[in-house]
Amino acid sequence: TGYAQLDLAAPQPTAVGLPSAIELRRFYLLPEAHGSGQANGLMEAVLALARARHARGLWLSVWQRAGRAQRFYARHGFRRVGSAQFRIGGDLHDDWLLARALA
Repeated sequence: TGYAQLDLAAPQPTAVGLPSAIELRRFYLLPEAHGSGQANGLMEAVLALARARHARGLWLSVWQRAGRAQRFYARHGFRRVGSAQFRIGGDLHDDWLLARALA
């Protein structure tokens, strides 16, 4: 119904500010699974795996217009720490950088 991808070797943007943080590169659920609670279980599995890898934090980028995704990440402790740009064809788009510490 969905999947997540962690990138253990991704260079961390300075704005993240968490030593030993790893990137949550992908986090997807099929549209028919939205609102089912499955995303919460997947996020808990991601957090557990990151802790098992001795990460001290997680960071990710999310499109600035993806309000639903931003609210989901906020519920799971992610906070905005900066911004980044990405290119699609000739167009530049903006992402927020979000991060959270792990206990």
